[in-house]
Amino acid sequence: MRLALLYRLAIPLLLTIVSASVFFRVLILVVLAIAFSFLLLLLSRLAGNVTGKAEKTTKDVKKVIESNYKIVDDNEEPSNSENGS
Repeated sequence: MRLALLYRLAIPLLLTIVSASVFFRVLILVVLAIAFSFLLLLLSRLAGNVTGKAEKTTKDVKKVIESNYKIVDDNEEPSNSENGS
């Protein structure tokens, strides 16, 4: 009878140990996933800073063509002064 009582106590204890083991394994995986994502975020920010610095040096050069434009509607007839007659 004493052996049956030990079995009754051992089964819940074993289940608790197994669930705790699974919990800690999952916890380790979550911590590793967070660390890996933090590393990727850090690398992407560093890469963004390097490309950002390169763009700032090229923005000093002015590559805009300034001009004046006149919009003429197709239905509108050109005035005499522009026609030349």
